[in-house]
Amino acid sequence: MTRPWLQWTSVLCWLAVVAAARGIEPDEPVRLAVGVAGTIEGVVLPGPKLVARPGERTAPLVVRIDAAYPHGTAWRYDLTCFGFEPGEYDATDYLVRADGSPAGELPPVRVVVYSVLPADRATPRSVPFHGTPRPGHYRMWLVALGAAWVVGLAGLLLAGRIRRSWSGDDRPEGPTLADRLRPLVYRAQEGELTSAERAELERLLITFWQRKLELHDAAPAELMAALRSHEEAGVLLRQLEEWLHRPEPRPPADLESLLAPYRHVREPEPAHDT
Repeated sequence: MTRPWLQWTSVLCWLAVVAAARGIEPDEPVRLAVGVAGTIEGVVLPGPKLVARPGERTAPLVVRIDAAYPHGTAWRYDLTCFGFEPGEYDATDYLVRADGSPAGELPPVRVVVYSVLPADRATPRSVPFHGTPRPGHYRMWLVALGAAWVVGLAGLLLAGRIRRSWSGDDRPEGPTLADRLRPLVYRAQEGELTSAERAELERLLITFWQRKLELHDAAPAELMAALRSHEEAGVLLRQLEEWLHRPEPRPPADLESLLAPYRHVREPEPAHDT
């Protein structure tokens, strides 16, 4: 014979299962303090699956779905709520369907948010936004000094370049071809040039003008004829022939004028035959 208390226990368990299946909510709402999270587990809501509505900065209540389980034709949810303003709310107002459509008519899930501050306490003011603070004064000074240094250096370099261009003193670093030619030309003018010095003088002049005029493939006779007739190259070459082949009389000459085309170039390196 079945004992009576076992029968009553079976009936109570069956009623609890039916109540959970139908999503019966407790009569008392969930109570939360302002800013404190609260969980509601096993909330059964009919219809297609629901998701949390995108939150808004000014929303008094934020609802988050922690888990969702199929429950027949409905779904069972575990919710977490955050209240930011005292009042009574329906958590289902902050849910939408998974496709973004409104949730429609749903059994209410009541949430009461209460304040822990006394009723006469003033509401805190929002912190004003002042933007990103400006860098410290020391950094501004470093930037200004660095910019001034760069501008000053550029000014000095530019001024020196302009001064050299005005004075015509834009000589390259190291000895120039004019420096190498000057003692040889002077000795040629005085009739004291040796055979070795004459060969060195001719080598320097021919090598320089051959490269400058791009006469690498010219025959020696054609090369010398082209150099003698050239407006710049021929000046010093013709004068040297005058000194070397007609030593008497020796007309005076301005050596610096003769060496002017060679003043701003480096001495050419001797050509190497392959």
